[in-house]
Amino acid sequence: MPCSPVARRVTLPDPGSAASALPSGEQAHFRALESLYRSAPINRLFRSELTIPEEGRSIIHFDVDETQFHAAGAVHGTVYFKMLDDAAFYAANSLVSDRFLLTTSFNLLFTRPIGPGRIRAEGRWISGKRRVYVAEASLIDADGEEVGRGTGTFMRSQFPSPPCRAMPADPSDARLTSAMLVGVLMRRCAAAGGFATVLVKGDAVSGVILLQALENGREQGLFERVPDYAGGYRLTRCGPDPEKGAEAMAQYLARRRVSDPDLWVIELDIADAERFAAETIC
Repeated sequence: MPCSPVARRVTLPDPGSAASALPSGEQAHFRALESLYRSAPINRLFRSELTIPEEGRSIIHFDVDETQFHAAGAVHGTVYFKMLDDAAFYAANSLVSDRFLLTTSFNLLFTRPIGPGRIRAEGRWISGKRRVYVAEASLIDADGEEVGRGTGTFMRSQFPSPPCRAMPADPSDARLTSAMLVGVLMRRCAAAGGFATVLVKGDAVSGVILLQALENGREQGLFERVPDYAGGYRLTRCGPDPEKGAEAMAQYLARRRVSDPDLWVIELDIADAERFAAETIC
Protein backbone atom coordinates (compact mmCIF):
# COMPACT_ATOMS: atom_id res chain seq x y z
CA MET A 1 0.00 0.00 0.00
CA PRO A 2 1.30 3.49 -0.72
CA CYS A 3 2.80 5.38 2.18
CA SER A 4 1.91 8.91 3.08
CA PRO A 5 4.75 11.40 2.79
CA VAL A 6 6.40 12.05 6.12
CA ALA A 7 5.80 15.55 7.37
CA ARG A 8 8.85 17.30 8.76
CA ARG A 9 8.53 19.72 11.61
CA VAL A 10 10.93 22.65 11.40
CA THR A 11 11.57 24.74 14.49
CA LEU A 12 12.38 28.30 13.57
CA PRO A 13 15.07 30.05 15.64
CA ASP A 14 13.81 32.26 18.41
CA PRO A 15 14.13 35.84 17.06
CA GLY A 16 14.62 37.08 20.61
CA SER A 17 17.56 34.81 21.38
CA ALA A 18 20.99 36.30 22.11
CA ALA A 19 22.46 34.59 19.03
CA SER A 20 19.95 36.15 16.62
CA ALA A 21 20.49 39.51 18.32
CA LEU A 22 24.19 39.50 17.43
CA PRO A 23 25.02 41.90 14.59
CA SER A 24 26.91 40.66 11.56
CA GLY A 25 29.06 42.07 8.77
CA GLU A 26 29.01 45.84 8.48
CA GLN A 27 26.82 46.32 11.58
CA ALA A 28 29.19 44.18 13.67
CA HIS A 29 32.08 46.43 12.61
CA PHE A 30 30.12 49.56 13.58
CA ARG A 31 29.20 48.12 17.00
CA ALA A 32 32.84 47.10 17.62
CA LEU A 33 34.00 50.67 16.91
CA GLU A 34 31.33 52.07 19.24
CA SER A 35 32.48 49.67 21.98
CA LEU A 36 36.09 50.70 21.39
CA TYR A 37 35.12 54.37 21.83
CA ARG A 38 33.39 53.63 25.14
CA SER A 39 36.45 51.75 26.41
CA ALA A 40 38.94 54.58 25.73
CA PRO A 41 40.28 55.88 29.08
CA ILE A 42 40.10 59.52 27.91
CA ASN A 43 36.33 59.25 27.57
CA ARG A 44 36.04 58.99 31.34
CA LEU A 45 36.84 62.71 31.26
CA PHE A 46 34.31 63.45 28.48
CA ARG A 47 30.77 62.19 29.03
CA SER A 48 29.92 61.18 25.47
CA GLU A 49 28.39 58.45 23.34
CA LEU A 50 29.32 57.45 19.77
CA THR A 51 26.84 56.13 17.20
CA ILE A 52 27.74 54.97 13.68
CA PRO A 53 24.43 54.89 11.76
CA GLU A 54 25.92 53.98 8.38
CA GLU A 55 29.17 53.71 6.48
CA GLY A 56 31.00 57.02 6.34
CA ARG A 57 29.00 58.73 9.10
CA SER A 58 29.36 59.10 12.85
CA ILE A 59 27.53 61.02 15.56
CA ILE A 60 28.86 61.84 19.04
CA HIS A 61 26.58 63.33 21.69
CA PHE A 62 28.29 64.88 24.69
CA ASP A 63 27.67 67.26 27.57
CA VAL A 64 29.83 70.24 28.50
CA ASP A 65 29.87 72.16 31.76
CA GLU A 66 31.98 74.70 33.64
CA THR A 67 34.70 72.13 34.42
CA GLN A 68 35.74 72.36 30.74
CA PHE A 69 35.84 76.17 30.59
CA HIS A 70 38.88 78.35 30.07
CA ALA A 71 39.45 81.52 32.09
CA ALA A 72 37.14 83.62 29.87
CA GLY A 73 34.11 81.45 30.71
CA ALA A 74 33.62 79.33 27.57
CA VAL A 75 34.56 75.79 26.54
CA HIS A 76 38.29 75.21 26.04
CA GLY A 77 39.56 74.47 22.53
CA THR A 78 40.66 71.03 23.68
CA VAL A 79 37.02 69.95 23.66
CA TYR A 80 36.48 71.24 20.12
CA PHE A 81 39.48 69.32 18.81
CA LYS A 82 38.77 66.13 20.71
CA MET A 83 35.17 65.77 19.56
CA LEU A 84 35.74 66.92 15.97
CA ASP A 85 38.76 64.64 15.55
CA ASP A 86 36.87 61.67 17.05
CA ALA A 87 33.80 62.22 14.85
CA ALA A 88 35.86 62.50 11.66
CA PHE A 89 38.09 59.58 12.66
CA TYR A 90 35.24 57.14 13.31
CA ALA A 91 33.41 58.23 10.14
CA ALA A 92 36.55 57.30 8.18
CA ASN A 93 37.33 54.13 10.15
CA SER A 94 33.78 52.88 9.52
CA LEU A 95 35.00 52.15 5.97
CA VAL A 96 37.99 50.11 7.18
CA SER A 97 37.28 46.82 8.95
CA ASP A 98 40.78 45.31 9.17
CA ARG A 99 42.97 48.16 10.45
CA PHE A 100 42.94 51.17 12.76
CA LEU A 101 43.36 54.54 11.13
CA LEU A 102 45.68 57.18 12.56
CA THR A 103 45.19 60.96 12.41
CA THR A 104 47.99 62.52 10.36
CA SER A 105 46.64 66.10 10.19
CA PHE A 106 43.60 68.04 11.32
CA ASN A 107 42.50 71.60 10.49
CA LEU A 108 40.13 73.25 12.94
CA LEU A 109 37.83 76.26 12.60
CA PHE A 110 36.23 77.85 15.68
CA THR A 111 32.87 79.33 14.60
CA ARG A 112 31.52 80.53 17.95
CA PRO A 113 31.99 79.95 21.71
CA ILE A 114 30.29 76.98 23.39
CA GLY A 115 28.39 77.33 26.65
CA PRO A 116 27.23 74.54 28.95
CA GLY A 117 24.75 72.04 27.53
CA ARG A 118 24.31 69.19 25.06
CA ILE A 119 26.52 69.24 21.94
CA ARG A 120 26.53 67.00 18.87
CA ALA A 121 29.54 66.19 16.70
CA GLU A 122 28.74 64.84 13.22
CA GLY A 123 31.47 63.19 11.17
CA ARG A 124 31.39 62.53 7.41
CA TRP A 125 33.83 60.66 5.18
CA ILE A 126 34.79 62.75 2.12
CA SER A 127 37.28 60.78 0.03
CA GLY A 128 39.88 58.02 -0.06
CA LYS A 129 39.48 54.25 0.11
CA ARG A 130 43.00 52.90 -0.13
CA ARG A 131 45.70 54.17 2.24
CA VAL A 132 44.72 57.78 3.01
CA TYR A 133 41.22 58.89 4.04
CA VAL A 134 39.79 62.40 4.36
CA ALA A 135 36.84 63.18 6.63
CA GLU A 136 35.20 66.29 8.05
CA ALA A 137 33.17 67.01 11.18
CA SER A 138 30.88 69.70 12.56
CA LEU A 139 29.92 70.67 16.09
CA ILE A 140 26.24 71.54 16.58
CA ASP A 141 24.92 73.12 19.78
CA ALA A 142 21.54 72.59 21.48
CA ASP A 143 19.99 75.35 19.31
CA GLY A 144 21.05 73.64 16.09
CA GLU A 145 23.79 76.20 15.37
CA GLU A 146 27.21 75.17 14.08
CA VAL A 147 29.89 76.14 16.61
CA GLY A 148 32.94 74.55 15.01
CA ARG A 149 34.15 72.42 12.14
CA GLY A 150 37.25 70.56 11.08
CA THR A 151 38.78 68.41 8.35
CA GLY A 152 41.23 65.59 8.98
CA THR A 153 43.50 63.25 7.06
CA PHE A 154 43.76 59.67 8.31
CA MET A 155 46.13 56.86 7.33
CA ARG A 156 45.89 53.09 7.68
CA SER A 157 48.10 51.76 10.50
CA GLN A 158 49.66 48.36 11.20
CA PHE A 159 47.28 47.83 14.15
CA PRO A 160 44.34 45.47 13.54
CA SER A 161 40.81 46.70 14.21
CA PRO A 162 38.96 45.39 17.28
CA PRO A 163 37.27 42.00 16.77
CA CYS A 164 33.69 42.20 15.52
CA ARG A 165 30.94 40.45 17.42
CA ALA A 166 29.50 38.83 14.31
CA MET A 167 27.65 35.52 14.35
CA PRO A 168 29.86 32.99 12.54
CA ALA A 169 28.57 30.23 10.28
CA ASP A 170 29.48 27.61 12.87
CA PRO A 171 27.78 28.47 16.23
CA SER A 172 30.58 26.67 18.07
CA ASP A 173 32.92 29.47 16.92
CA ALA A 174 30.71 32.23 18.38
CA ARG A 175 32.35 34.70 20.71
CA LEU A 176 31.29 34.56 24.30
CA THR A 177 28.74 37.21 25.18
CA SER A 178 29.18 39.45 28.20
CA ALA A 179 26.57 37.45 30.13
CA MET A 180 28.43 34.21 29.37
CA LEU A 181 31.75 35.70 30.48
CA VAL A 182 30.25 36.92 33.74
CA GLY A 183 28.73 33.50 34.37
CA VAL A 184 32.04 31.73 33.76
CA LEU A 185 33.85 34.18 36.05
CA MET A 186 31.36 33.71 38.89
CA ARG A 187 31.41 29.91 38.68
CA ARG A 188 35.20 29.73 38.55
CA CYS A 189 35.49 32.18 41.45
CA ALA A 190 33.10 30.12 43.59
CA ALA A 191 35.01 26.93 42.76
CA ALA A 192 38.25 28.60 43.88
CA GLY A 193 36.74 29.63 47.23
CA GLY A 194 36.16 33.29 46.39
CA PHE A 195 33.07 35.47 46.13
CA ALA A 196 31.65 37.16 43.02
CA THR A 197 28.57 39.37 42.95
CA VAL A 198 26.82 41.16 40.10
CA LEU A 199 26.43 44.74 41.36
CA VAL A 200 25.04 46.05 38.06
CA LYS A 201 23.68 43.84 35.29
CA GLY A 202 24.52 45.18 31.85
CA ASP A 203 23.79 44.29 28.26
CA ALA A 204 23.78 40.51 27.85
CA VAL A 205 25.51 40.50 24.47
CA SER A 206 28.22 43.16 24.41
CA GLY A 207 28.12 45.19 27.62
CA VAL A 208 31.47 46.48 28.90
CA ILE A 209 32.59 44.62 32.06
CA LEU A 210 34.01 46.49 35.07
CA LEU A 211 35.52 44.50 37.93
CA GLN A 212 35.65 45.86 41.46
CA ALA A 213 38.52 43.80 42.87
CA LEU A 214 38.80 42.96 46.57
CA GLU A 215 40.95 40.66 48.66
CA ASN A 216 39.52 39.61 52.03
CA GLY A 217 37.14 42.56 51.83
CA ARG A 218 39.85 45.16 51.11
CA GLU A 219 39.56 47.27 47.96
CA GLN A 220 42.23 46.52 45.35
CA GLY A 221 40.95 48.78 42.59
CA LEU A 222 38.65 48.86 39.58
CA PHE A 223 39.50 47.13 36.29
CA GLU A 224 37.89 47.28 32.86
CA ARG A 225 37.91 44.62 30.13
CA VAL A 226 38.98 46.41 26.92
CA PRO A 227 40.07 45.35 23.40
CA ASP A 228 43.79 45.24 22.71
CA TYR A 229 45.74 45.77 19.50
CA ALA A 230 46.35 42.01 19.09
CA GLY A 231 42.66 41.31 18.48
CA GLY A 232 41.96 40.04 22.00
CA TYR A 233 41.17 41.63 25.36
CA ARG A 234 43.02 42.79 28.45
CA LEU A 235 42.22 44.32 31.84
CA THR A 236 43.15 47.94 32.45
CA ARG A 237 42.97 49.79 35.75
CA CYS A 238 40.40 52.59 35.87
CA GLY A 239 38.56 54.77 38.37
CA PRO A 240 39.84 56.41 41.55
CA ASP A 241 42.61 55.05 43.72
CA PRO A 242 41.21 52.70 46.41
CA GLU A 243 42.68 54.98 49.08
CA LYS A 244 40.17 57.69 48.10
CA GLY A 245 37.40 55.63 49.67
CA ALA A 246 34.05 54.08 48.85
CA GLU A 247 32.32 57.40 48.12
CA ALA A 248 34.77 58.29 45.33
CA MET A 249 34.32 54.82 43.86
CA ALA A 250 30.51 55.10 44.01
CA GLN A 251 30.57 58.50 42.29
CA TYR A 252 32.82 57.18 39.53
CA LEU A 253 30.57 54.16 38.91
CA ALA A 254 27.51 56.41 38.84
CA ARG A 255 29.12 58.59 36.14
CA ARG A 256 30.08 55.55 34.08
CA ARG A 257 26.54 54.16 34.27
CA VAL A 258 25.10 57.46 33.06
CA SER A 259 27.39 57.47 30.00
CA ASP A 260 27.03 53.71 29.40
CA PRO A 261 23.74 52.14 30.59
CA ASP A 262 24.84 48.74 29.19
CA LEU A 263 27.75 48.51 31.66
CA TRP A 264 28.31 45.48 33.91
CA VAL A 265 29.82 45.95 37.39
CA ILE A 266 31.10 42.80 39.10
CA GLU A 267 32.50 42.63 42.64
CA LEU A 268 35.24 39.99 42.82
CA ASP A 269 36.71 39.02 46.19
CA ILE A 270 39.54 36.51 45.74
CA ALA A 271 43.32 36.42 46.08
CA ASP A 272 45.07 38.26 43.22
CA ALA A 273 41.73 39.21 41.71
CA GLU A 274 43.19 41.07 38.72
CA ARG A 275 45.24 38.08 37.57
CA PHE A 276 42.38 35.67 38.28
CA ALA A 277 39.92 37.71 36.20
CA ALA A 278 42.38 38.26 33.34
CA GLU A 279 42.95 34.50 33.08
CA THR A 280 39.21 33.89 33.01
CA ILE A 281 37.66 36.52 30.71
CA CYS A 282 40.57 37.87 28.62
